[in-house]
Amino acid sequence: MNQQKISYSTYLDKVYGCFLGKTVIGTLGAPYEGIKMPLELPFKPEMVNTMLPNADLDLQVLWLDVAEKYGEAFTSDQLLDRFVNYCDYSPGEYAVMRKNYTRGIHPPASGAFSNDFYISGMGCPIRSEVWGCVAVGNPALARELSSRDGVLDHAGESVEAEMFLAALECEAFFESDVRKLIDNALKTVPAESKFRRLVEDTVRWCDEFGDSKTVLTRVLFHYGHPDCTNMYENMGITLLSLLLGEQEIIKTSLMALNCGFDTDCTCATAGAIIGLLRGAKELTDAYGLADPTYTLGVESH
Repeated sequence: MNQQKISYSTYLDKVYGCFLGKTVIGTLGAPYEGIKMPLELPFKPEMVNTMLPNADLDLQVLWLDVAEKYGEAFTSDQLLDRFVNYCDYSPGEYAVMRKNYTRGIHPPASGAFSNDFYISGMGCPIRSEVWGCVAVGNPALARELSSRDGVLDHAGESVEAEMFLAALECEAFFESDVRKLIDNALKTVPAESKFRRLVEDTVRWCDEFGDSKTVLTRVLFHYGHPDCTNMYENMGITLLSLLLGEQEIIKTSLMALNCGFDTDCTCATAGAIIGLLRGAKELTDAYGLADPTYTLGVESH
């Protein structure tokens, strides 16, 4: 791996941009989560005036606390122990993870056992940013760290999707071309996987049609699922928004929002990646995005 260098000020600006994208754009999508149909919502500044609670970011704060305490060698069990003892909510796969923990079922089995409905959910791909920001420019490390996270409450290709995003995000500190980032992150995804086919199909459809609703129709036809939080359809939505949004954070996030489904996740992940690419100063200057006064919903210590 070629050694890459980044100044601390640039690194800080990009991490803060990632945070702004995750919180502000996640707030944009949160009220519409679960609507399984295309929408036609225009952007209004009041959509992002007040930060809404965000479990997807809460857990990343807990994970960072674990990584700071135990270093690079932290374990999945240490992450799961922190969740059980410091987090008091358990929607969806979090409930499965918690129940498995009380049964004495540890990772990686905690994400697979009795978890048929949520096993391919978005719950772990949406926690990828912390690993991308920790493993700057090192996709192998980003994949490894994120895999220890993903197996807590998922298994198989949902974990692969988190590893894919973490690898993409860690390279976004040095590469600004979204298509190249996707291609590079895809290199280590197994060739025979359904997730790889989803990514390749979404890229091809974006190239062929260039229209978000047309691409969405194909994503849902080939990869749709009864669960609005399923990873396949929502990763397709996130990717089409990044590919067609021209790195304009409002255009990209509205595209994700108006595709429906797990909108807080698709908007937040797309926003976080645009934030990494453009940095906080540029987002603030161009769009007037301000610090959302994020309120932590868990105890970090």
